[in-house]
Amino acid sequence: MTVFFMSKDVPQRVSDTLSLAQQESDIQTTLARLEKAALRSGASVQCVCHFGVALAQVNRVQEAIQVLQTAIDKDPEYPDSYTNLSNIYLSLGQFGKAEDCAQQALSRNPNNVDAMVNLGAAFMNQGKTVEGIKTWEAAYEIDKTRLVLVANLSKAYMNMAQFQKAEVLLCQAIQNFPDHIGLRLSLINVLFACEKYTDAELHLHVIEGQDLSPSDMLGMSLAWEKLHYIDKAIKCLQKVIDQDPQNAQAYIRLGQIYHLMLDVDQAAQNYLQAKECDPNIDTVYICLAELAQTQGDRKQALQWIHQALDINPKSSGAHMLLSKIKKFKHRDGDVEMMHRLEGEYAAKDPIVCGEFNFALYKAYDDMCEYDQAFHHLKQANDIVDQRIPDITHTQDGLYQRIKDGFQAYKGHDFSGYETDVPVFIVGMPRSGTTLVEQVLAAHPDIHPGGELDLFGQAQRHVGGSIRPDNAQHAGLYYTQALRKIDAHARYITNKMPANFLNIGQILRCLPSAKIIHCRRDPIETCFSCYKQNFLRGHYWAYDLEKLVLEYSLYEDMVQFWQHECPGQMHHVSYEDMVLNTEDTVKDLLEYLGLPWHDACLSPERVERPVATSSKMQVRRPIYRSSLKAAENYKRHLAPLYRHFSVEG
Repeated sequence: MTVFFMSKDVPQRVSDTLSLAQQESDIQTTLARLEKAALRSGASVQCVCHFGVALAQVNRVQEAIQVLQTAIDKDPEYPDSYTNLSNIYLSLGQFGKAEDCAQQALSRNPNNVDAMVNLGAAFMNQGKTVEGIKTWEAAYEIDKTRLVLVANLSKAYMNMAQFQKAEVLLCQAIQNFPDHIGLRLSLINVLFACEKYTDAELHLHVIEGQDLSPSDMLGMSLAWEKLHYIDKAIKCLQKVIDQDPQNAQAYIRLGQIYHLMLDVDQAAQNYLQAKECDPNIDTVYICLAELAQTQGDRKQALQWIHQALDINPKSSGAHMLLSKIKKFKHRDGDVEMMHRLEGEYAAKDPIVCGEFNFALYKAYDDMCEYDQAFHHLKQANDIVDQRIPDITHTQDGLYQRIKDGFQAYKGHDFSGYETDVPVFIVGMPRSGTTLVEQVLAAHPDIHPGGELDLFGQAQRHVGGSIRPDNAQHAGLYYTQALRKIDAHARYITNKMPANFLNIGQILRCLPSAKIIHCRRDPIETCFSCYKQNFLRGHYWAYDLEKLVLEYSLYEDMVQFWQHECPGQMHHVSYEDMVLNTEDTVKDLLEYLGLPWHDACLSPERVERPVATSSKMQVRRPIYRSSLKAAENYKRHLAPLYRHFSVEG
């Protein structure tokens, strides 16, 4: 909602008067009194301006514009008339007019912070990012206590991947306003973007237990969820609902959490409750469509997507989801619509523009127009890559610290917790982990757990690092958490791919755990990652050179674990699973000590929720078309072919 700034010489008078009038249900009488004062002979320009502001605050916008224009005619040198008029034009989306009015105000008072706030907003909404940031920075130097400037600047810095600037700005603001919850939540989001999770958690604990508004609790729930404190995230959302039973956003967030936990019944219940609270939120229908996808119900997913587009035809989320489900053909009206929207958002919201480019890539790939498809894919990845931290200089150090931490206790006695229930399916993203879990899910002795952060939780539970004195306790914690998922299954899988980083620590905690390592042609793996707009993290996936580096680090890490933990992993080739399914599945079941089961050859028949990027693929019989998908784009993938192929 746009804030209407008023002249400082009569602070809050109009706002306070209208607020009191609203409480007393006498708004019209109050407006009539303000109008009488503004229209009387000899009324000051300030009085006329305040009447215009009052009209704007009760959404009589066109009348407000006329009154403010009258104020300008009365005294063309009074800056606040232009400032307030620029506010109205901002609210109407008339950013050029808003810019002109703000410039007029500043020409009369160069230090008018209100006008500078509006000018920056007008610039940003027209895609003039550099001018917008410079304007807000100049305003901040004049008044460092103006919180709207801190909020606007920190968001702008985040969008430009200037995370250090955002962090410094918010830390300074918190020094001035140490009890301001919103500032800390904004800082926490910046720290998440920089992968400073420990610092983010410290700030969360500062505000934990305080009396929070529903909007702040929504933000806090998201922060707890990112740190994998799911119970705390859910409690925050339940508090929001207790305070505001009609808060649709709280139900949406609850639904998303249960969705990620693959509790589809709870997810559906909360999404439908959100829909009942407010049937005009397109996000609700997008979430319901994703849930239908998770359950393999393509028809229902399409119905929900079209309802989302009926509410908001410009919804990038709905178009992206549609692109994943639909097979596009030439002269498709949806493609034309996405082209128009991609151009519309190119300047004013590059992130949304990037989402449309991901969708357009899929559309042109369906139509076998590979050069055009890659054009949009690169556009999409470049947009994301420019707005996320560059972690290439820290990844090598991260992997080395994991190795050093493991070797620091080499030779020590790790008794661990004895159980063979846990099965870990690891590998690079897009390497076939979902397919392997789907194959195993067809076996009656195996419960598929999906992507679980339980080992990370176990590590945090014992203090963060696995040592001889806590390994058994961490293993017990992990096993007890698994048994909450299924109390009786012979095996329970965890297909969190990134657990390849933890193989050594897993085996110290759970020495009888089974480790299934999925591998796929490196070019196909990297290209498949490049095609994904990941929900979070994976900062290396949006640039081909960074993908080469990450894959090389991954390969080196797997070789390290093979050396340190020989014979502890079973390797499954994606290509073998596709081309020689029966023998590959037999070897896999033999590794697990399980008898043959014919259903494992038809994993598409397994009825279970799947929430990963491969949720649509696993509903199909095992297919070969993805084996050489990168070959259609070979001329565009030089860094991958140069590094991984002898052909160069």
